[in-house]
Amino acid sequence: WIDTLTPCIEIYDPVCGCDSVTYDNDCFAQTNGVTSWRRGACCEAKTCKAYFTMTLQPGNTVLLSDFSVNAESWYLEFGDGDDHAGYFDSLYHTYPDTGIYQICLTISNFAGTCTDKFCLLADFTTSPVYEPGTPFSLNVFPNPARDRAAIHLEGAEALRATLFDMMGKALWETTSPGSDFELPLGARPDGIYLLAVDTDRGRVVRKVAIQR
Repeated sequence: WIDTLTPCIEIYDPVCGCDSVTYDNDCFAQTNGVTSWRRGACCEAKTCKAYFTMTLQPGNTVLLSDFSVNAESWYLEFGDGDDHAGYFDSLYHTYPDTGIYQICLTISNFAGTCTDKFCLLADFTTSPVYEPGTPFSLNVFPNPARDRAAIHLEGAEALRATLFDMMGKALWETTSPGSDFELPLGARPDGIYLLAVDTDRGRVVRKVAIQR
């Protein structure tokens, strides 16, 4: 029998109930009908998001950069039978032949409570032509920015520009923006974003910070 009217002392000595709820102390847990608990607050389940960017390089090569959120385990499948297990920031992978390859990244946390997968296609059947010595760069100014940023692309033709949040959600997009264009940021909260520009020479991605 549980007396739910019994007052509990207001002392914070947290316990995690068998219902996965954190109570201020064992008295509050018992008063709420919890039959068992352990000392300490319950671990909050974190969401995770797999995400990486891809830039096509000469010689059937891709450059992959990881932007996953809350990842503690990484597993990359390159689509040609090769794979990579473990943390990576940026890495290159070269394919033996031209073709279309699906690259997939699977992430999880150590507790195994969150797993996510993200895939992109690397198409080398219509590889762009690279002229040796030609610079290919994307500049963002200012960065961090407040309400807008100036974008300058050099050495390639911009086909599309897309702004993503760090979870991979597209927030803004424009087509045929030219080599110089303005990125509107006034409606966005402070934080880190990803600007992806698709060009005739592949995709280039830059981090854009908003700070007011």
